[in-house]
Amino acid sequence: MRENRRMEKATRKYSAKKLNRSQTGPSIVMDSAATSTVIRRADAQYVNVLQDLSNKVFLNANGSKSNAGNRAKLKYDLRPPANDADMVPSLAMNSLLSTSKLADADYITIFTKDEVQVFDSETTNLKIEGDAIMKGWRCPETKLWRVPLQQTMQNANTDTALMSKEATELILSKRGQYDANEYVNSVYELPNQEQVVAWYHAAAGYPTKSTWLKAIEAGFFATWPLLTTKAVKKHFPESKETAKGHMRRIKSGVRSTKAQVQEHPEIQEAEATLAELRRKHHDIYLQVRETSELAYTDQTGRFPVVSAHGDKYIMVLVELDSNYIAMEPMRSKETDELIRVYTIIMDRLKKQGIQPKHQILDNEAPQAYLDAIEARGLDWEKVPPHNHRRNIAEKAIQTAKGHIKANIMGCDTTFPMREWHKLLPQMELTLNMLRAANVRPQVSAHTYLFGIHNYNKMPLGPLGCATQCFVGPTQRLSFGANSMDSWYVGTSPDHYRCQRVIMKETWAIRTTDTIIFHHKRVTNPATSAADAITAAASTLSNTIKNNMKTDLAQVDMKELERLAKIFEEAAQKVSEENARQPR
Repeated sequence: MRENRRMEKATRKYSAKKLNRSQTGPSIVMDSAATSTVIRRADAQYVNVLQDLSNKVFLNANGSKSNAGNRAKLKYDLRPPANDADMVPSLAMNSLLSTSKLADADYITIFTKDEVQVFDSETTNLKIEGDAIMKGWRCPETKLWRVPLQQTMQNANTDTALMSKEATELILSKRGQYDANEYVNSVYELPNQEQVVAWYHAAAGYPTKSTWLKAIEAGFFATWPLLTTKAVKKHFPESKETAKGHMRRIKSGVRSTKAQVQEHPEIQEAEATLAELRRKHHDIYLQVRETSELAYTDQTGRFPVVSAHGDKYIMVLVELDSNYIAMEPMRSKETDELIRVYTIIMDRLKKQGIQPKHQILDNEAPQAYLDAIEARGLDWEKVPPHNHRRNIAEKAIQTAKGHIKANIMGCDTTFPMREWHKLLPQMELTLNMLRAANVRPQVSAHTYLFGIHNYNKMPLGPLGCATQCFVGPTQRLSFGANSMDSWYVGTSPDHYRCQRVIMKETWAIRTTDTIIFHHKRVTNPATSAADAITAAASTLSNTIKNNMKTDLAQVDMKELERLAKIFEEAAQKVSEENARQPR
């Protein structure tokens, strides 16, 4: 009977009964770019997790690697290897079902604009009417499907490159740094680079170009997508907010007209010797730095606007080892208020394992405040009268005030300035992301205390920006508006990808995961096909050029150079055409 059913295979068209999505439970993403089925930790209950450990290492689209955990089986009656899966603990967004494994098990997968269907090739015949508009092939090494990048070739000598292997495979094999045995490839839409830089600049608090470039080059903004020193150098926005917060008087002696005195030959010879000594000699020097466990504190002048909580000043504390600047609003400079605010800051540092043993403070500190410092086990020292240069907190106040002023100038004109105290937490975060820790210059002051800031988990926006906050169905009337006017006051550290806003109607703080920014000058990063093509072509060209090795065969080297030239010319052409079109 079974043989008769196989002999009488049904001829099927793509008019099968559609799946009612309201009846489905947890789902998995069908992925033709994944060579294995991978399951995230949150979906472990929906598969059969085995005791055996997997030895697979997955190469992600951004070049990073993810190690697999236990092996697993899908709860489907499928032939192997279609039902084989691997648990990947680092996978966050979606579990991925590999169509490559389905094809290896002789299943046929069909995607349409509404659904996806999988048929058994042993029991099903598919009737296709009409010719294919695109044809490709399946790479036997990667098990992934490929199609030509262009429909027609104008010149086979310049538009193609003859190689024994795929270009990416050839490069990776020569580099030898990717020891992954499986791939989880993804495609990301790239926003306009200029808008991305402008948006990140506003989100970071409008820092100066030199400060921002140093922080990016040091890796302090490594989790901010598409943010590179090259992009900032090319598209840095010379904003008014930066100038209003950080402009300084030009230093004296610039382009001086004073006649230069000819130096003595012995001095010139000594300078030449010093220059030779400064030249890199590939020597290694070690330095032992002892922690100072020192803190400096001071208070700013009166803020122009009294906050809704009655705050008029800001206490600034600098912890020297981490180089961290902590800020806390205060209502007055009375003794009780000094002690209250000081306790808040010190408790915050203690929670992160930072406990200074010495404190240097202003000469006008009251005795009760000094007693409170001693009660926490700290020694204290006052700076000499009328000599503020001895207190490092004075310079920190100057730095903090510049950052605060730049952020305030970037607020929307309708932002209620009496809510300025609610902007301080994000101001403190971005300020310390721009500063390197003294005991560990490789990390920022913020990272030293709180760990790396993950932009994908805690995205930032321009402070004081006018926003539209989403109102859920249970929070609005039957015909009520889907959003309400609000102002952005910072990211929420206690939630995943949530923002804190002030509602214009009620003046209450609301935490939401869905808002739309309406900045007075910077727009939300937009996406264009031209930008995506340009970025992809430039990336491919740079990847090929940067990974050419002298041990490549001469033929492969010439073909790679030709391929790089094709991508470079394509990127240049699209950039020129895109520049002529108004944005």
